[in-house]
Amino acid sequence: MPETTANQRSRVPNACPLCDHVGQEVPRKVLYQHLDARGILDIFQWKESLVCLNPDCACLYFSDQNWVSHQRCNKPVGFKNHQPPRLFCYCFGYTAEEILKRAETGTEKPILDQIGNYLQNGAKLCQSTNPTGRCCLPLIQDLLKNNPR
Repeated sequence: MPETTANQRSRVPNACPLCDHVGQEVPRKVLYQHLDARGILDIFQWKESLVCLNPDCACLYFSDQNWVSHQRCNKPVGFKNHQPPRLFCYCFGYTAEEILKRAETGTEKPILDQIGNYLQNGAKLCQSTNPTGRCCLPLIQDLLKNNPR
């Protein structure tokens, strides 16, 4: 039996079974791209898939009371990992450490602009390279907001 069943408790719909943060829907193909073989077996019967964006929670993907740890991912999940290097941008390879270092000197804007321009030009690689199935920009903005200069 996989390690994916959490304790039953009343909670908000679409909330992570471990931390109660509301998750965001993520396409099934994203899970198949980013989970290791055991993780894929754990999610095989799920009807829906959501991602937990709480950086302090061990859960990465969940469905109802079932969940899979970020440690089942086939690559480090930067916003869940507290040890450097923490990859945040999977398209350009920016780490949290690089972003925060540049923020200390006020030179993070080119990173944000590069990602923004990439999105404006119709780039869609984030959907397949990022374990969240989305662009990293909101996570980078949260990183900068939570780590002021």
